Amino acid sequence: MALSIVADTSSPIDSMQGITKSSRWSCDAYSGTGEALIGAGLITKEQLAPQKGRAAGYTAFLPNGDPCPVHLRTWREPGFKAIRQQDDGAYCVEITVSKAEQLQRRQAEKAARHEAEQARINDEIAKCGSEYRNWRFRQDFGGSTETWEGTKAQLQAAGLGIGLKFPGEPGAPQELHCQCPLGFQFRIRLPEYSAIKAAAGIYIAHSSYLPRGEAVKQYETYAPGVLREVWSAESWSSSNYFHGTADALVASGIVPDLRLFPGQPLVNMSRQTKKQMQCQTRRAMDVIENVAGVRAGQRPGRIRAAN
Repeated sequence: MALSIVADTSSPIDSMQGITKSSRWSCDAYSGTGEALIGAGLITKEQLAPQKGRAAGYTAFLPNGDPCPVHLRTWREPGFKAIRQQDDGAYCVEITVSKAEQLQRRQAEKAARHEAEQARINDEIAKCGSEYRNWRFRQDFGGSTETWEGTKAQLQAAGLGIGLKFPGEPGAPQELHCQCPLGFQFRIRLPEYSAIKAAAGIYIAHSSYLPRGEAVKQYETYAPGVLREVWSAESWSSSNYFHGTADALVASGIVPDLRLFPGQPLVNMSRQTKKQMQCQTRRAMDVIENVAGVRAGQRPGRIRAAN
C-alpha cells in the first residue's frame, strides 16, 4: 500500500531510537524490535504470543485489547492492532486511526492522485501540444457505426450540436444527443479512454446509421426431425443449436436419454447411472433448453451443443 501523504510529526515515536513510523490511510505502522516496541508502550510481551487459528508471527487485537477472533473483520475500527513479525525478526505494529483521520487521509490521497494525473496530462499536452492545438478532424467508419473525433468548433462546423452546450461545459449534459445535417442521430461526449484528449477539448461523436434488427435465422437438416441453425458472423456464437422434438433429439444421438429433458423425472435410475448420464450430456452440450411446455414426444426441444 502507498504511504500516506499526511505528515504526522506530533508523536514522540518518530524520534525514538530503533522505531520507525509510517502511515497509510487506515493506520499508523511502527516497525522495530520487540523490545523497542514493548519499551515504547505500543505492545506488551503477551501480545507476541501465538494466537490459535492464525499464522505464525501474526496476532491481532480488538480496540479493548482482547484477542480478535479469526472470523471477525474489524481492521478498520479505530484502535484495532495487528502485529506482524518480519523476515529479519523485527516486528511491525499497525494501529488503526480514528474514522475522521481515515476520511481525511483518503481525501488527501485522492487529491494527490488527482494532482499527479493532472500533472501527467499537462506534461503530455506540453510534449504533444502541436498535435492537440492543431487537431485534425477524423472520421472513421466500421460496421454499423460512424465515429467523428474533433474539437467543438470542428464538430459544429460539420453540423453537429450547433448552438448547444457540449459535455464538460457548465450546465451541459454528460452526453449530448443531436442530429447531423442528413438527419442521423449522433451522441457526443468527452472520450473516457483518453484524459489528455478530454483535457484538450477533443470530443468523440458516434452514430449508428444502420438498423440493428435481429438477423433472420437459417436452418439445415441435421438428422430426421432435427434442424441445426446455420452459423453466421452476426451471431457471435461458438456453439451449435439444434431444434426438434425430444424423441427426435434422442434418436439422433444428441441427447443420450429422454429422461434428461427438463421436466422429466429421473425415475428408476440409480444415483451412479444418473450421474454418469448427466456427465455424458454435459460433455456433449452446454444447455438443454425447453421451448414449449407440453409432454415429451410432442414437445419441441432446443439444444445448444459446444463446437
